[in-house]
Amino acid sequence: MHAFQEQYRTVVNSKTPKEFFQNLPQLWIDILTVIPGMAFILSVIKQLIVVLIEPYPYVGATASAKRIAGVFGSIALLLRLGKYLTGPREPRLSFKKNVPMLFFTGLIVLMLISTCINYSVNPHAVTGAMYRSETLVGFLIYFVIYYFGSTFIQKQKTKSILLYTFLIAALIQNIFVLFMVYVLHDSTHELYDFRIKGFFSQFNHYGYYLMLVVIISYVLTVLEKNKALKLVAFISFLIGSAALVLNDTFGCFLAGIAAMLFSIFAISVIRGKINLPSIGMFVLFWAISFLINFWQPTVLSNLIQFSHDVSNVASGNTEAAHAGTGRFTLWKLTLGYIKEKPLFGYGLEGIGKRLLADAGFYSNDRPHNEYLQYAAFWGIPAMILYLGGLLSVFLSAWKNRKKLDAYSLAALCAAAAYLCSAMFGNTMHYTAPYLFIFMGLSFGLCKNEAPGLQQKES
Repeated sequence: MHAFQEQYRTVVNSKTPKEFFQNLPQLWIDILTVIPGMAFILSVIKQLIVVLIEPYPYVGATASAKRIAGVFGSIALLLRLGKYLTGPREPRLSFKKNVPMLFFTGLIVLMLISTCINYSVNPHAVTGAMYRSETLVGFLIYFVIYYFGSTFIQKQKTKSILLYTFLIAALIQNIFVLFMVYVLHDSTHELYDFRIKGFFSQFNHYGYYLMLVVIISYVLTVLEKNKALKLVAFISFLIGSAALVLNDTFGCFLAGIAAMLFSIFAISVIRGKINLPSIGMFVLFWAISFLINFWQPTVLSNLIQFSHDVSNVASGNTEAAHAGTGRFTLWKLTLGYIKEKPLFGYGLEGIGKRLLADAGFYSNDRPHNEYLQYAAFWGIPAMILYLGGLLSVFLSAWKNRKKLDAYSLAALCAAAAYLCSAMFGNTMHYTAPYLFIFMGLSFGLCKNEAPGLQQKES
């Protein structure tokens, strides 16, 4: 406490802006940097409290988390910029050292240009659709605060705290949901709508969340050295896997499988040999899936339907329109819209009314493919910049694979899972931030700490 008081006096007694920024403790800025991600992760707990008092979908908690992110994240970046301009240059503020942000900055510029072009015919280009709570400012927060801000989190302990807070918050939610729905058969808290949906407005949004929980739990169960934390991760994996299968969002199930295979490959390459524990956990996931399938036949029926959809699309018959519960129709329509306005798109939510009118039985106001969504909203160049930013995150991880710690890799694998599931879904205000937070955590390699995963296994 005495040290804090001394630091505070030194800061407030600064005579010039340069002196102020030089006297400002780096720890203070680092704490501000963690707040946006932590507030969003803990919004699950806030929503649990709200649900217990007055049932309502998962909107209010994340809206307040976004406001917290905007305020504290902006202050942290401004203070960091001030220190950068008045003292030793911090590498992460350089585009040369943060190539993904170079791509994302270009994307932001195109988003703003598209908005200016389309605003007169599409007022939603700024405000977005009210029920989605995704505004233009919200998307800027995704890139600037959640991604860029998170790249400055470079301590293993801080990453560990964030990831285990995420897992424990998820564990509380998942146990509550499974107990209320399958033990008490309670429907008063809007946790079930044909399938379990947790605190989310739709079951497939909960599927996104569960997929991320499963992947982070999976990687940390394999790599965590602390036995107590490894147990937390393992329990989270068991319950999260069961919930994911019961949730029955097949796109997220497939994305989880793909991310586990990616994790096995990454861990094995980094350590220079096949990692048997990761393969064992992969087998365990399939075992859980098929055990639950005997009670609630979701996995097998989905695999059969998926094979039929692939066959129908490949043959081009009339049943192809129904593939992916109508997603194939949405994709074809959206591709047609993109061809009409390829450079700057239609602006945020600009294709919604048209897609609803054209898609017939499977009408939806978004294409259920986030990559097509970016192209339709802000143009093909914007989508290319988005893809370039994503790719550069993974290329950076590959380049620095010898330095990757367990928490950075867990975050990277979770981001990979999200990006796989993004081929079948839309961005949402309570799911998309996780992608940017986890990408930032994976890009912010730990400094001056224990060696990466190439260290000998204990």
